[in-house]
Amino acid sequence: MQSLIEQAKVIQCVAPAIQGGGGHGTWINTKNYDKVTFIIQTGSVSTGGNVFVKKNDAASDSSASTHQITSYYKRTASTDTYTKTNADTSSSNNCIAVTNVNNLTYVVDVNAAELGENHFVTVEHPAAFSSCNFSVTAIAHKARYQQAAPPTALT
Repeated sequence: MQSLIEQAKVIQCVAPAIQGGGGHGTWINTKNYDKVTFIIQTGSVSTGGNVFVKKNDAASDSSASTHQITSYYKRTASTDTYTKTNADTSSSNNCIAVTNVNNLTYVVDVNAAELGENHFVTVEHPAAFSSCNFSVTAIAHKARYQQAAPPTALT
């Protein structure tokens, strides 16, 4: 039986740290994968904010557009139960509403087929996270082409 690392690419999208000023994570290329799962973990959160999934036809912040997610999963601290949550639509773009509650985990799946011609995807966190301890791990899985080792997900 293969391990996760033998079947998928695990990418540090946003390094664990207090995120200042907002920004994007590492761009993930979906050309070799059918799905990318983003796992967002928070530590201490004094001000929440909206986290968006962005898409583009290149690994670039310029001209990136928001991918309209419909739902995500949320885990509260000290449990292993995830609750399916409808995407927040208050900003006119569907997003993950990160609350000012400490130690939560959010999980969102992005299907490459939904991205159209845009095969690069990442997450964008807001400037409000300037005092938020926050990290994002991306898992690119369901490789389109079988290989001895999973193909790269960065280029």
